[in-house]
Amino acid sequence: MAELVKGLEGIVASNTKVSSIVGDQLTYAGYEIDDLTENASFEEVIFLLWNFRLPNKEELENLKSQLIEYMNLHPRMYSHFEDYTADEVHPMTGLRTSLSYLAHFDPRADEFNEDAHMNKAIRIQAKVASLVAAFARVRQGKEVVKPKKELSYAANFLICYLVRNRRKFRRRASTKL
Repeated sequence: MAELVKGLEGIVASNTKVSSIVGDQLTYAGYEIDDLTENASFEEVIFLLWNFRLPNKEELENLKSQLIEYMNLHPRMYSHFEDYTADEVHPMTGLRTSLSYLAHFDPRADEFNEDAHMNKAIRIQAKVASLVAAFARVRQGKEVVKPKKELSYAANFLICYLVRNRRKFRRRASTKL
């Protein structure tokens, strides 16, 4: 008779280059998570997960500018959130559905080559922060705050999601994010 094992300890579901756990240490593409949290930006980790290496300065600046460029949502995305019943739609359901809905506004959605896939990944990642922030604010009955190109990806997310006083936050966060 087969032995019943609870959980997934000792079970290999798939092999991956992206992450591993050895003992109690999580790594992403060979980098310990503790080192990444201390020394890498969010954008550097995105690049690492996609390319299995950290970006050089030019690659990082390019990714940062693309994330900011694509961060704004199509106006119909905002009205899409308003159609949800806030207390009946789980946030993950809203995010999943919204990610699918983005394809309606993507002129390259039907392109299937390596360059198009990477560009889609960048555009989708750029919009995730805006989707999460906008849906949260609509659920709370608050006005949606749209991203500003002069701020970083992380600062835009925090402002769009949390902050009422953009000017005060910008002064405090300008050197931190």
